[in-house]
Amino acid sequence: MNRKLIRFGLLAGALCLCANRVLGDVTVTEPLGGNDISADKSLNSTSGAGFTALGSIVLAETMTSDFAAGNNKTFILTLPYGWQFKPGVGTVSFTGSRDITAASISVGSSDLTVTLSVSGTGKFDTLTISGVQVQALDGSLDYLNTGYILNLSANPGTAVIAGVNQDLSTFGLLNTVPGTPRSLGMNIQPSPTATAGVVFAQQPDLFTYDQFGVWCYLDYATIVTASRLSGNGVLQGTTSQQAISGEATFTDLSHNVANTITLLFSAPGLTSVTSDPVVVGPAPADRLVFTTQPASASAGVPFGIQSVLRTQDRFGGFSSAGLPASKLVTVALTSGSGTLSGTTTLNIGTAGGNGTVVFGIRDSDWKEIGSH
Repeated sequence: MNRKLIRFGLLAGALCLCANRVLGDVTVTEPLGGNDISADKSLNSTSGAGFTALGSIVLAETMTSDFAAGNNKTFILTLPYGWQFKPGVGTVSFTGSRDITAASISVGSSDLTVTLSVSGTGKFDTLTISGVQVQALDGSLDYLNTGYILNLSANPGTAVIAGVNQDLSTFGLLNTVPGTPRSLGMNIQPSPTATAGVVFAQQPDLFTYDQFGVWCYLDYATIVTASRLSGNGVLQGTTSQQAISGEATFTDLSHNVANTITLLFSAPGLTSVTSDPVVVGPAPADRLVFTTQPASASAGVPFGIQSVLRTQDRFGGFSSAGLPASKLVTVALTSGSGTLSGTTTLNIGTAGGNGTVVFGIRDSDWKEIGSH
């Protein structure tokens, strides 16, 4: 008799794609119900804990002698570490009017025992184990929960079934996958420093996590929104990103107001997370503005209120960024007659006022300034 062993299995976390497998002379149909069970079903879950129906395990003879004759023989299947059966739940059945004349099942927390009687070896028999339910003990273990139901050499039972290889033949894959996303976590922080109007050199990147803190790598649904939390101004760029494999990556966030900010990342139903501070510096100065207008003028007398000017960036923030050491600002009459007296030219550059100048002038005609 030639015996072939064809085994189909999966790596951790993947779906079992096979249903039938030839183990020597017995064909075993493995159940699929234990594949990719949500961690939320685990014993230590605080939301959704419960057992999952495994599906049917079917052993079918390909030769009439595959089930050896004998009365009250036991066949024991054992769960991998980290799993439990629902005790007392499960049934066993067989094809009538053939060699198997009786079968019963006892289900404990870690193994199940089928007791069967086989009167002879002249007919093709099928044995079906149904209604069994399983549960992972610890949802935080993720891929470590992966294992197969086996007939172990340490506890095989007394039945002889051709093609069932102890410790090798598999009777169903069990594994968990992350549960429903419950929280957000920072994977990459945004740049600690930035320039107003310039996209952050380092863009934030976030993961979604289930109730056990396991990365939800199957999450393609969560929408993560970024907003400015502390500081002033409105965050710029694409502020919402959809998770891909449980990861939300932002690409073009920036801020126009020069100040220290933090970013809040939120998603419906998930615990939000706040970034580290981002110090936003001003953009390069490109314009002059009055902070104090001149007033209270009398001919030949210094203005009662002298003009004060500062440099601003394109967003209206005060800025000395990009100024050279010397940048002269000159005031002159644009209408009326006479001559302005006093200090009419000041250095607003970094070696002078560093973005701020205060004039001290006399006369009564003043309308606007020029710079060079």
